[in-house]
Amino acid sequence: MSNITKKNKKDQTIITNKLTDGEQINSHMLKAIAGGCVEGLIPVSEYSGFGGTRLECCVNGKALLTEKYRGIVPKKVFLSAVLDIIGIIKRCENYDSKAYDNFYLTADSVFIDDAKKISLVYWPLLSNRNICPVTDFLGELPVLFTLDPNEDKGYIDRYMSFFSGRESFDIDRFEAAVKAEKDGDNEAQQTTLLQQDSSTSTGLLRFGGSGTVLLSGDNTDNRQIDYSEYDTATVVLSNESGAASHRYLVRLKSGERIGLTSEPFLIGKDMRYCDYTVTDNSAVSRKHAKIIREDDCDYVVDLNSTNKTYVNGQQIPVERQVQIFSGARLRFANEEFIFYAED
Repeated sequence: MSNITKKNKKDQTIITNKLTDGEQINSHMLKAIAGGCVEGLIPVSEYSGFGGTRLECCVNGKALLTEKYRGIVPKKVFLSAVLDIIGIIKRCENYDSKAYDNFYLTADSVFIDDAKKISLVYWPLLSNRNICPVTDFLGELPVLFTLDPNEDKGYIDRYMSFFSGRESFDIDRFEAAVKAEKDGDNEAQQTTLLQQDSSTSTGLLRFGGSGTVLLSGDNTDNRQIDYSEYDTATVVLSNESGAASHRYLVRLKSGERIGLTSEPFLIGKDMRYCDYTVTDNSAVSRKHAKIIREDDCDYVVDLNSTNKTYVNGQQIPVERQVQIFSGARLRFANEEFIFYAED
């Protein structure tokens, strides 16, 4: 894997990607980025020396998007940020056929300046060994912000339906749906979400096939799990935010489907206290976490576990309610589940 670090050097904040064997720089793309040809990409420089070849970019004068919007984030602000990110990704595709493999998309690498312009880190490589999937990041975005609880909650379910794994991810269709949500165009959002034939669209990002989801990242080992027999990829299209009639987890190791039959629903390895016990994994704490439902919303809470709780790859604070949506990936220590809520 590439060695990517973020350090302060002489009053500058530098993100460095030290290339590994087999990784080659796309010189054409490097020049395009350095020349500012692709709006929204942070300029990257190449350096070679005794320690090998590295790529560096300076992010001075920019704040992390997650820090800029640390408080409650309104729906339109969130969706505007998503559209800006999509726009950068699509512009980059015009220059590089491997664009989707080369974005460095994490909570610590998406920036915004005082003019509210978002910028992304992009490594111009022909053979990237450290891929951060675009779909993983877009699917995790709602978890990175505290979204306004007083606004329509249904839009996040509709947003997350694009990452259920049931259908191939089409960035054009996704962009149209996000724009319709932002503009309040109910007819357009329903039409876009119900469109099943995306074969004529451009810019397809495919992961898995019908009934499958291809997971990637440091905690998934690039496994492909078939969920078709569990009927887990329900798409929520309703604008209403009524209580979900059926909520459950799917344990990735075994494919077991676990109904959330208690309130709260405790998960851990102590059979005396927990509603679901993980008996074959010592990394899970006795009372590891709980899932609760309040005001038609679902939350996961880490119960001061030893090996922590993660939502879509992001560690959550101890004893704090973190909202989850249908399709969210939950990890208790190293034990992974997917949460589903069906209306």
